[in-house]
Amino acid sequence: MYKRILALIIAFLLVANLPVTAFAEETTEATENSTETMAATDATIVTEAGTKPSTQTEATEEQTDPALATDATAPTQSTDATEPTQPTNPTNPTEPAGSQIPTSLEIDTENIYDGMDKAYEDGYVPKIQNGMTYLVLPLLSNGEIHNNEIKVSLNLGSSASSPFEIANYEKTFKLEKVKPKNSDEKVELFLVEFDVKLSSSRTNGVYPVTVNVAGFDDSGNPITCIYTIYVTITDGKSSEPVQTYPETPTAEPVVYISNSVVEPAKAMAGEEFTLTLTLKNSLTTKSVKNMLVKVDTGNLHINLREDTNIFQVDKIVAGGETTLTLRFSTDASIPAGKYTLNFNFNYDSSKTLNLSSTGTAIVEIQQPANMELVMPRFSQSVTVGETIPLSLQVMNMGRDKMYNVRCVVSGYGFAPANTGYIGTMDAGSSATTEIELYIIALNASKGNENGSQYGDTVGTITLIYEDENGEECSQETQF
Repeated sequence: MYKRILALIIAFLLVANLPVTAFAEETTEATENSTETMAATDATIVTEAGTKPSTQTEATEEQTDPALATDATAPTQSTDATEPTQPTNPTNPTEPAGSQIPTSLEIDTENIYDGMDKAYEDGYVPKIQNGMTYLVLPLLSNGEIHNNEIKVSLNLGSSASSPFEIANYEKTFKLEKVKPKNSDEKVELFLVEFDVKLSSSRTNGVYPVTVNVAGFDDSGNPITCIYTIYVTITDGKSSEPVQTYPETPTAEPVVYISNSVVEPAKAMAGEEFTLTLTLKNSLTTKSVKNMLVKVDTGNLHINLREDTNIFQVDKIVAGGETTLTLRFSTDASIPAGKYTLNFNFNYDSSKTLNLSSTGTAIVEIQQPANMELVMPRFSQSVTVGETIPLSLQVMNMGRDKMYNVRCVVSGYGFAPANTGYIGTMDAGSSATTEIELYIIALNASKGNENGSQYGDTVGTITLIYEDENGEECSQETQF
């Protein structure tokens, strides 16, 4: 009897210990290959599995009866004893040990920076001053930004209704430490600032400006943010509807040349000169824009020294003026005279396109005078009381006519009886004139009354002539 009881106890211990040991070894191996969370889960499985020996004991007691050996092998009892799948959740072991927050940019809503009257949390409104709006957007980062820089661009809305001068606004901003106006401690942030020009035809109202921010975190992941800043316009036109009336046709502006200046004042053949035009808008009610000026010299001997003969003028305000300076040169062979330079103007005005007008400028080209006097031979000495005929030859070596050509002799001891008058000389012509010189004492000449009566003297022959404009020129030769 005692032997049978002892055998039952030993059988009970063997059956109860075997599954616990095997499962413990399996749990140990799983613990080494899993995270701390998975290890905690496995520990629970072991504990729950260890609570099943009572079921195994019942099975062992039934096996002690040979008549019940077949029933003891029923799978339903052993399955309950080793069931480990219920507490195991496959999603729990793959969760990260700690949640990772993505890098992002947030507005500093508490602080006030230069260009701001109040913080964002108190209702920040951009400043409007001198036809400009000044936008300030302080951005804080909750993580590392690649190269500590971001790119920011603005969307100003539709050009038809926008109060802003439409342009491309994009900047790169660096991470910096800035001291707010309402704090003694510096803040590390991206201080986004834009100065946006307002349209002269802006209408009062509240307008949104979209701020697009782009960058990368240290892992190369893109960061994109979009913020909206509202700009309040109060110095523009009233947004109230205006009563409209049937449009009355009005005159369109005409662009004309109101003044022209040539430098140098005497444009000489074979040399360069500049022409400055003053272009005027004839109307004080409409502006002129997108104007093209085309130049036509009208003469092969006058050359435009610019790279093109078409020039652009962006705008002439109503009743306003603008200047255009051009460089020209002339051939040395061009005859002297006045030449007309032609200008064509094509421009836009109001709703009318392709308006045009013309203008002219007068440039006077002069040929340089080239007159030569051929000097005669003089005796080594002359006697008081003699009359000496002096024959003079004059040549026009220039390309233009010369008028009122004449020769005059002066000097102590000479009393000319006449002026050697030639008159008009064509280009390339030659003429001769004769002057009668009466020889007198040196001190008989005016201005030399206290001088000696006889001795050496110097005479001067002055060649005088006029160009076609009546301008007198002269050149002197001594003998």
